[in-house]
Amino acid sequence: MATGKELMALLPRLSDLVKREEIQVNKLVTDAIRTKGVKKILTELERELKGLDDIAMDVLSSLAVGRHVLIMGPVGVGKTTLAESLAEIIHVSEPPYIEVACHSHMTATELTGDIDIAVALQAGLDHPLATYPVLL
Repeated sequence: MATGKELMALLPRLSDLVKREEIQVNKLVTDAIRTKGVKKILTELERELKGLDDIAMDVLSSLAVGRHVLIMGPVGVGKTTLAESLAEIIHVSEPPYIEVACHSHMTATELTGDIDIAVALQAGLDHPLATYPVLL
């Protein structure tokens, strides 16, 4: 008969269950662009969006060398549609892009999240409630 200590040793630790592994999004995206080819991506994109070739080329150029892209502009010009279409065309879905709705009074904490010091001190930084990003 196993003791309580032995049974506890068989159970997985919370920190092992919630372990976060880094996803190399830049590598996934650059590999997908190189595999598919810029010309083919632009051709497929042209079927959905007309007149954004120059902007799409700028976005693809940045992504192809592992840079992040911030698309800014007034409402209704196709920013979200461009990002969604490119993510669909290059077939990167884990995660393809992050949409952030910004406003003029936005703080860094609203964009990047924050740490709950009490939870982090008691349960450790790897606890899922220790950090909380703000999802918009």
